[in-house]
Amino acid sequence: MDDLFLMLVLAHLLGDFLLQPTHWIEKRRQKKWKAGPLYLHGFVHIALAFGALWVGGFSSFWFLALMIGGTHILIDPIKAFAKKKRLSFFLDQMIHLLVTALSMLIISDFNFPEISLSSIVWKVIVAFVFVTKPASILIDQLLPEDWGPQPSAKEIKAQQDDNGLENAGEYIGILERLLILGFILTNNWSGIGFLLAAKSVFRFSDLQKAEQRKQTEYIMIGTLLSFSLAIVAGWWASF
Repeated sequence: MDDLFLMLVLAHLLGDFLLQPTHWIEKRRQKKWKAGPLYLHGFVHIALAFGALWVGGFSSFWFLALMIGGTHILIDPIKAFAKKKRLSFFLDQMIHLLVTALSMLIISDFNFPEISLSSIVWKVIVAFVFVTKPASILIDQLLPEDWGPQPSAKEIKAQQDDNGLENAGEYIGILERLLILGFILTNNWSGIGFLLAAKSVFRFSDLQKAEQRKQTEYIMIGTLLSFSLAIVAGWWASF
């Protein structure tokens, strides 16, 4: 039962973050329930949830996979109507996790099973998946838009002329969280300090060019959030 809960959470992370292209989300925002990718997204969740039930030995509860995927088809387009996008994101995730919890209750015949989360293997897998795309999106949702730097026209022109890699910041964040998680699981906490120092050195020249206190503070908050999420995930996985 412990393994099943973790596998369902893993299925949710994969379906909602790693296996949902950005253009699917845009189509859903534009066309809501008329968007074809919405139903593909629901099918992905059905397949992943059924896979978790099958691996966990509960394939006879296949209808729960339909319930999990169906709630995504029903609820996800509602976010397009929400004025507070961040609030709708957290409410959406909470509802989906509640549906997962309800599935566990149905399987246990509403006997409120004890979930000790004792399976270290599945915990580690969930932690590694979480610190990739899900953590990036969570950080983006936690940082208010008006906290971000507002570049001048001159800075925008300079950025356009720069040959920097597209989405490099996101990939750097993912790699640093993967490294931190690896350091924690191998009990090499000193590696986290080395990583933070190394990133500070590489970022120093960028912050000098920016000459903006707001951008410096924004980057620092984002970095600390990224490190914090990775540390929490590592602590939980090794608990």
